[in-house]
Amino acid sequence: MKIGPFTPPDVRDAILERQKNPGFPLALVPEWRLELAGLQFCIEAHETVPPNFVEERFLAPFFVQAPARDPDFFVHARRLPSRPPIPLDKRPEEISRIGEDAWDLHSYVAHLRWAPASSDVFLEYHGTLLDAVEALRLFLALQLVRRGTGLILHAAAAIHGDRTYVFLGESGAGKSTSVAYTPGTLLCDEMAAIVWDAQGIGVHPTPFGGEHFPHARTGRDPVFFFVEKKPENARIALSPRNALTRLLSQTVMLRQAPMVFWQNTVELLGRLADGHPVEILEAAPGGTFWKELLT
Repeated sequence: MKIGPFTPPDVRDAILERQKNPGFPLALVPEWRLELAGLQFCIEAHETVPPNFVEERFLAPFFVQAPARDPDFFVHARRLPSRPPIPLDKRPEEISRIGEDAWDLHSYVAHLRWAPASSDVFLEYHGTLLDAVEALRLFLALQLVRRGTGLILHAAAAIHGDRTYVFLGESGAGKSTSVAYTPGTLLCDEMAAIVWDAQGIGVHPTPFGGEHFPHARTGRDPVFFFVEKKPENARIALSPRNALTRLLSQTVMLRQAPMVFWQNTVELLGRLADGHPVEILEAAPGGTFWKELLT
């Protein structure tokens, strides 16, 4: 979780304390069952850094309290005493691989392995249990695309009235600030999962980063806005082609993924752009656009 202008003092203090002491003390943490964008992950019990009250609250919307089915994936987690090695001349995505017989995904704090014929995921990570959950971000995004059921966007989202408003843009564009001023329910402010199900398209919160605590609700009937900071509020519609290009730039994917993954991604984004408004939101300071344009 990040520190932002809306972070309460006690939460800020807990985050700063965790940043100063990220690796201790270690303890046996019991098995966790999490549901992320409709997929269930069972993270096995292992020795790691127990979550503090901020991390527990951040992950609370994703806990499965009374499992009604077997998990989709069993995560065999092991905490590393130091970060996994990455060659100095490489980025993690450059050494990651998606093959027909095995996936091998790297980040600066984790290494994840999965065989497509299995439900077992092997995860080695450095840091806290929240870092282990964060290490599932790319894996979840790729699973949704692989199944053709959804994708993950760099986006914030909020429910207001009967609609869900999804705000996209590069870091600093104003996504977190936009949802912070919502008169409705803040879903998430860093990454949102877009999933097609029996009810249509659903906007799911995720526990992957952010300055605000996510909410457990699923948003429906979404509108997508690319946020631009301006002195006056305005809405500008995008053509489907421009919308698709801009949405693709904010989609979580692996550059080295097989072509079928990219084909599925473009098809899903095309369905999104054809069926739901995608616009530019010129947003004045203070979140006044909620009252002027969205009420």
